[in-house]
Amino acid sequence: MFNISIVSLKGSGAKEIIEILTNKTGFEIVTDEDVFNELAKQVGSKKKKIINSFYKVPIFGNYNKLKDKILLTKFKLILGEKLAETGKIFHGVGTYFLPFEITSKFLLGGDIAFRIGHLARIEKIPIEKAEKEVRQFDKELMRFSRKYLSENPCNPALFNETINTRIMTSDELAEKILEITSNIFESKSLLVKEKIQDFIKSNIIQFHLLNQGEDVDVFVQGTKAKISINNANFFTKKSMENHFEKIKNLLPKELSLTDIEVILGKSFEYPQPYRFSFNEPVKVLLVDDEIDFVDTLSERLQTRSFVTAVTYSGEEALENIDKDLPDVIVLDLKMPGLDGLEVLRRVKKSHPQTEVIILTGHGSEREKQLAFELGAFDYLEKPINIDKLSEIIKKAYSKIHQIKNLTE
Repeated sequence: MFNISIVSLKGSGAKEIIEILTNKTGFEIVTDEDVFNELAKQVGSKKKKIINSFYKVPIFGNYNKLKDKILLTKFKLILGEKLAETGKIFHGVGTYFLPFEITSKFLLGGDIAFRIGHLARIEKIPIEKAEKEVRQFDKELMRFSRKYLSENPCNPALFNETINTRIMTSDELAEKILEITSNIFESKSLLVKEKIQDFIKSNIIQFHLLNQGEDVDVFVQGTKAKISINNANFFTKKSMENHFEKIKNLLPKELSLTDIEVILGKSFEYPQPYRFSFNEPVKVLLVDDEIDFVDTLSERLQTRSFVTAVTYSGEEALENIDKDLPDVIVLDLKMPGLDGLEVLRRVKKSHPQTEVIILTGHGSEREKQLAFELGAFDYLEKPINIDKLSEIIKKAYSKIHQIKNLTE
């Protein structure tokens, strides 16, 4: 027996393919919705509130990371329990968190033009509405990916197979999924239940330790457990050893673990008790509907010690600014909905101390003039040299603090 897990892009026609798979296999369908229903029941909260918290992307890291990780671990634990009896088809973003050992993983997608047209035909809606829904889904998935995966959600490495649903009929695609899954688990089916139990135990332990205030990642194999510490306050080898022992003693005894290894995680940084920062990092909000471009720009600015956040629309930018005000905004000029000039006008009206840099590939002299009249700090054209942009951001930040010092 085995499980099949599917992530589908909006408009890819996944519903019909999954129905064919269930008819051919007799497997039960499990979805993100099912997991959230159970999660809401267990934590005693409204499902909508939990889903919002799950998908919410923090601005400049301004959120309770431990609390967020606890919620995700509980989500994974419930997901594992629902797949404990093999023979399920899981449909949803929970697929990203499932190990390859317990399920085959597929991405169903296609080029955006196909998905827009397909959604319009299936849902019998205007093409403009279909395009809006498809693009909005893609943006939300990218935000989810940035929060949990730190990579593109369509990366082939995350799946056994990425499938363009345009190239075959739904019946052919279902057969392909079954063939790939059968080949993967033909000689491993007896191990699947054991691996699912390992996945469940890993999340039981992680959930337990997170609730004790320990930021850890956990991997269980049989009766062995490896626990990686992401951060902790110890400054000597002895205090580190004592902390390791403390974590071992916190583990649930009923799991009957015989071999427990506690290590420092790959991203662990030793605390620096005597390190002081005299200058706060520059918080930069990047606003652009070109997802790949702005995500790459964000990563490159982070390597230059800026703290960055990304939004993909003017509306989202204004909403996020009210939650956590950035020092500098790098703003695209041409965007669907609210364009850059309108966002600039509203930002300077409500937050005149925030500097805005316009970065565009389709500007005109008139728009450039208008941008400066509205209070833009600078007006730059794509492609932009990253070092030049970094220097301009620093100058904008310097201006903010010069004004602040004069008014204090």
